[in-house]
Amino acid sequence: MSRAMRLGVALACLARPCYGGNSFVMPDGLSRSPAVTLHCTLDGITAVPCGVQAQPLVVTAPAGAATASNQAAEIVAQQALQAAVGSQADTAYPGTGAGSMAALLKGLVGLLANGVVATPMGGQPVSRSITIVAQQNTILFAANPTRHYLAFQAPPGVAIWVNMLGGIAGPNFVDCAYFAAGTFYESGAFVNRGSITVYSPVATAIAAWEG
Repeated sequence: MSRAMRLGVALACLARPCYGGNSFVMPDGLSRSPAVTLHCTLDGITAVPCGVQAQPLVVTAPAGAATASNQAAEIVAQQALQAAVGSQADTAYPGTGAGSMAALLKGLVGLLANGVVATPMGGQPVSRSITIVAQQNTILFAANPTRHYLAFQAPPGVAIWVNMLGGIAGPNFVDCAYFAAGTFYESGAFVNRGSITVYSPVATAIAAWEG
């Protein structure tokens, strides 16, 4: 390192000691050891680059390629690390146990894409309210593959039976649920997109909506 260059290093550090590797450059003296990257200490412990670099390391790239600086090599290393993490996270995180943050996020995205986790939606519901004949199995909701929401209410004073699987609805029939008079039902995270049937002992109007 030339005398002028050493003087520039000392001026850059001002009243803070600088070091390069294991060699130090103090404000009142210059190190004669070859330095790689000079740093200035802020509190005697923390070091930050002084902005002066002598004899920078050069990383040799593969044959036929240009050489890269330390900074470029560090960027390449960081990119390689990120690629490795992303590759490991490509397998969606399906169950319990430990997992990287990237894997957990990818797993959540996969669940959202498959409809396992409901996402907030908005829109105008469509009326499916009907008047049904007494003691007759009736379709309350036809199958709808794009359904995200449904709701209905048993009429005041009348109890009804609803088959959520679309089979025959009737008192105590298989897969039928009993809804007392005035009971309101609204779908949650899981929405049945198949047909739904209903039974009432008397002719009555049933309020229903889907979206």
